[in-house]
Amino acid sequence: MNKNQFINYLSKRLNTTIKNTQNYLNETKLLIIDILQKGEKLCLRDFGNFALVEKNERIYFNPQTHGKILVPAKKMIVFRQSKRLIVMIG
Repeated sequence: MNKNQFINYLSKRLNTTIKNTQNYLNETKLLIIDILQKGEKLCLRDFGNFALVEKNERIYFNPQTHGKILVPAKKMIVFRQSKRLIVMIG
């Protein structure tokens, strides 16, 4: 399912216009980004957790060229699904 299909499906479920549903979805994305930028964790009960994790720099070994490359430190977004979501999906 792509974004437009999701918006259409959600607008029917919420019984609202597609434009309002797009606005809800965009605001939700911006809110999640704001929470993660502040370094906070977002916990959605029975769904999962979003968190920002810092990965340390490391040395990567390229097996083809036998060279070593320094991979810089970076921040990654991690989503961990809840046990209940796993059970619900089956």
